[in-house]
Amino acid sequence: MQSDVIVIGSGIGGLVTAIALAAKGAKVLVLERYLIPGGSAGDFERQGYRFDVGASMIFGFGQNGTTNLLSRALEAVNVSLEVIPDSVQIHYHLPNGLDLKVDRVYDKFLQNLTAYFPNQSQGIRRFYDEAQKVFHCLNSIDLLSLEEPRYLMRVFFQHPLACLGLVKYLPQNAADVARRYENRRSVGIQLANGQIYRAKRIVSNATRWDTFEKLLSQQAIPINEKKWQQRYQKSPSFLSLHMGVKAEVLPEGTECHHIILEDWERMADPEGTL
Repeated sequence: MQSDVIVIGSGIGGLVTAIALAAKGAKVLVLERYLIPGGSAGDFERQGYRFDVGASMIFGFGQNGTTNLLSRALEAVNVSLEVIPDSVQIHYHLPNGLDLKVDRVYDKFLQNLTAYFPNQSQGIRRFYDEAQKVFHCLNSIDLLSLEEPRYLMRVFFQHPLACLGLVKYLPQNAADVARRYENRRSVGIQLANGQIYRAKRIVSNATRWDTFEKLLSQQAIPINEKKWQQRYQKSPSFLSLHMGVKAEVLPEGTECHHIILEDWERMADPEGTL
């Protein structure tokens, strides 16, 4: 069976990639070893409660700009999804009484932060304004390869200010990694049962570890990747507890996502961060 593209893994990234390619007319095959698609965006039910498998906050459902990839992917297959915007993305409970809400409204978040550091208010705003500039530049151009000359020329004439604003932030991108495989290009995949599928392009939506350590032979792993893995420090393991409570137990105004840290020195320790 010959396809234009094979996507390994049906997580959000793999599904959005597959939909975008299929919408352009490509023949796409998505392969998933689990029972259902969705990856970390899946859920399960226990005793009347529905729990998120992994991600409980997902971005990309906006209506404006180009970074609303999930909205655009659903629109490509004539599907709409009602989403619930969080007024506060994360509520931090940090040492020394630092209780900070990352409000969805930009200026309100800055007010919350500078209230704790009034002497740094100007520097804080300048830093986040700089980050906002990067986002607005990206949100005004199509998210294709920023190393494709014809695409860059077209986008530059359509959005010259946005492109100029991104220049200093683009020393390299994912194409640098992909380029390492152009001389020995993958032409297909083999399933655990021995069945072989072939395609012009292979996209891996597996983790970095599974991609390089399981899907490719050790001889195929580039030297730069091996060096990166040697330098990389793995975070400690974590326990994910799913617990259901009655709504009336929670105080009014309780946010959805919280991070609790009592000691900066124990941030990466077991049970250090909740």
